[in-house]
Formats: sequence, structure tokens, C-alpha cells
Amino acid sequence: ARDEPLAKEVDKKVQEKAEEAKAKLQDASVFAKADRDHNGWIDPKELQDFLKSKKINVSDEENEIIFSRYDTNSDHKIDRKEFLAMMGTMGTMTAKATVYGFASHVR
Repeated sequence: ARDEPLAKEVDKKVQEKAEEAKAKLQDASVFAKADRDHNGWIDPKELQDFLKSKKINVSDEENEIIFSRYDTNSDHKIDRKEFLAMMGTMGTMTAKATVYGFASHVR
């Protein structure tokens, strides 16, 4: 009984680590879906196809703007780290657009 607080703390940390691992696996899965040729990076066409699969329809010009914004090292590729940063930003943008009712590209 004396170790109960310690046991609860350990359980909490184990649960947090399990959630982190689960999130990393989900992130890897999403990136793998976007990286259709599995070369380790996403090109503009793969990005546009991925966005379309998520019901985010963008023109070629809009896609280039998005691609350029998240290709932070300007190597004309979106790597996994850049992609995950983009997904975090887009998730926030989509949530805000839905809340405020101006989701013109989210169909």
C-alpha cells in the first residue's frame, strides 16, 4: 500500500510512452500512404494526390505554394519530418476552418 503512489506514477509513464509509440506508428503509416513510390520523400504530385485523398482539393498552383512552404530545406522533396510538420499545421487549419465555417477547400 505504501508503494501505491509510485505504482500509479509508473503506470502513468508507461501509458504515456505507449501513446507516444502509437502516435509515431500512425505518423509513419500516414507518411507511407502519401509516399506512394516509397522512396522516402514526397514530390508535388504525391502531395496533391494525398491531399485529394483527404478531400482537400487544391489547384496545381495552390499545391506548389503548399509544397514550397513545407519544403523547408528547398531540396524539392518533402521528407517525413517536413510532412509531419505540414500535417500538424493542416490539422489545426482544418479544425479552425470547420469551427469558423470557412472550409472552402475541405469537402
